[in-house]
Amino acid sequence: MLQAARAAQMALGIELTEYMSASTDQNVPMSLGIPSTSLGAGGREGFNHSLSEWFEPVRSYEGPQLCLLTALALVGLENGADPMLPIYTAVPRAQWQDRL
Repeated sequence: MLQAARAAQMALGIELTEYMSASTDQNVPMSLGIPSTSLGAGGREGFNHSLSEWFEPVRSYEGPQLCLLTALALVGLENGADPMLPIYTAVPRAQWQDRL
């Protein structure tokens, strides 16, 4: 996950200036030992979850681009890059639909 996110950052020319910690939904998988990260939404912000919270949409287009490129790196592209994640094959419907 982190390799995919870093590759997307480099492709977009986003400089990694620091790692920050915050209370996010990544806490649950991390507590279970599952590697995870949060990707920024772009822009600048401060004083989150307070009456003084602010947001400035500077280069805010980079957030969605970063998320898309990271996701594409993880799942791969048909006739293109191989996925970084292993391919999950679900049990065929015929094997479980009779149990409903």
